[in-house]
Amino acid sequence: MLRLQALGSIVLLLGLAWSPARATADDRTGRDILPATSVVFVEIAKPAEVIRTLTTHPLLAEITKLDSYDKAMEKTDLLGLRLGVGFVEFQLGMAWKDALTALTEGGIWASLNGPEIGDVVLVKARDEKTLNRIRDTLLKLARDDAKNKGKSEPFEEDAYREKTVYKTKGGGFATIGPWLVLGNKPELGKSVLDVLIDGTSEGIAKNESFAVAQAKVPPTASVWAFTNIATIRGAGVAPKLYSGRADDPGGEMLVGGILDVLKTANFSTTVLTVDAKTMSIEIALPFEADKVSESREFFFGPGGNGRAPALPQIDGLLFGLSSYRDLSQMWLRAGDLFDEGMNEKLAQADSQLTTLFSGKDFGEDILGAFAPQLQFVAMRQTFGEAGPVPAIKLPAFAIAFEMKDPETARREFKRIFQSFVGFLNVVGAMNGQPQLELDIERDNTLELVSSSYLPEKDEAKSQQARIQFNFSPSVGFQGKRFVLASTRTMARELAKAADAPASEVNTLVELNASVLREVLNDNLSHLVSQNMLKEGATREEAELKLGDLLKILSFFRDARLQLGAGDGQLRARFQIQMLEPPAAAPASSSK
Repeated sequence: MLRLQALGSIVLLLGLAWSPARATADDRTGRDILPATSVVFVEIAKPAEVIRTLTTHPLLAEITKLDSYDKAMEKTDLLGLRLGVGFVEFQLGMAWKDALTALTEGGIWASLNGPEIGDVVLVKARDEKTLNRIRDTLLKLARDDAKNKGKSEPFEEDAYREKTVYKTKGGGFATIGPWLVLGNKPELGKSVLDVLIDGTSEGIAKNESFAVAQAKVPPTASVWAFTNIATIRGAGVAPKLYSGRADDPGGEMLVGGILDVLKTANFSTTVLTVDAKTMSIEIALPFEADKVSESREFFFGPGGNGRAPALPQIDGLLFGLSSYRDLSQMWLRAGDLFDEGMNEKLAQADSQLTTLFSGKDFGEDILGAFAPQLQFVAMRQTFGEAGPVPAIKLPAFAIAFEMKDPETARREFKRIFQSFVGFLNVVGAMNGQPQLELDIERDNTLELVSSSYLPEKDEAKSQQARIQFNFSPSVGFQGKRFVLASTRTMARELAKAADAPASEVNTLVELNASVLREVLNDNLSHLVSQNMLKEGATREEAELKLGDLLKILSFFRDARLQLGAGDGQLRARFQIQMLEPPAAAPASSSK
């Protein structure tokens, strides 16, 4: 008999184990619970790691050392804040970081759906006991505070399916097991509570597009989000963004291809990653090269394979942009890309440019002389002591192309540049500006045609010269490379730079923080004066503010933006890299 009972028990247990029972709450995540129709779904899978990274980040420690931080703290009721936090910690029986970690240990998810449907946040605590303890403590503190201030009860208790719901003016919340649900619309909140109570798993994880997107999210993501673009586009939200059309050639050159993809993309993913040395955000869209409009081939290249050249390796590089863009094709296809008003303006500009370039068609002959890769770079300038040295020191900048037919193009662009300098001199003379003097320099295969402003006698050695003395407009030629630069030095450096191999991306942008810091420091006295005038600050306050800005910049290495197509995705990635924090000074053994 006992054997039969034991056998029956085993069969029953096996049946329970193998039956298609609903998933338990402990096994589920927000992907299983939040609605499959979520317009935006956000996930923080490991909040404890994010909290630890943010609260121990080297940048936070450095910011607290700034003079302006101390000044700001002097204006804050820091003692009252610390007492308040300490009181809450005492009531909870744990530090606020530990409480926040315990409250969110299982993950945080959000479903955002607009004002009509509403939004809901789902939090999974370490366990039910911890959640209830934190909930009850914070409820008591809020109610005691309202009572002491003579205010009404902050929470109205209600019941839904025998579960307590706490209502507020803007929404409400409820707890079920280890789950905390916060929402601003009753129906959405109830639907989430139903899934939690019933133990079902019919969430957004069942959405096919979501599954495709989630499969490509890296495990290192601190936060990631799925956006249902098809729903947003169908609702008529931000129609201009999904129209596939830019307002002007500048916008078209920068984001025209992205706008084309947004016309048909069903979803996007956004991934935020933070660690001690790097902060990055990446946005990805589904990408199929054969679905790109023919008029946008100038942006992506044939088959979507257009690649930008790597940035040149030159000293003092402040900013660099390298991209694949067939500007000739963009100009010639303006009728397909822009509205009637913009095309009228472009037709007028084309006529004027044809005159400026001696009858050459701007789209076919001028832009068509270049291969589709281009580079725009800027570098810090240094000035000799002999002068003239401008009072405001601007970075030098240049744009570089590869010529398709170097021999023909070189002669033509030299002539055009010399004519342009003559035009500037005529206009400058009419406005009392200094004149430009032409010079030609040849060094093996390098050829420079440069111009420089002639100083007046009284400013030949000036250290506070006019802003024009930042410029010596020049063109440089070496092999197939053509450079149009704001200074002779810039033209020479960029023309002589080693040929850059193709990168793996369509567009890349880089900003060097240390060089930016030097450029700002070159103009510190001018910036201090401007801050005093605009904000009414004292010199000491302005110097403190700008000094701290320079210190903050010293914590960073660079900022980079990349746009690339591959693996069925169009990805835009923005990344900030930090320098190693300075080593702490050894503690003194004496007071």
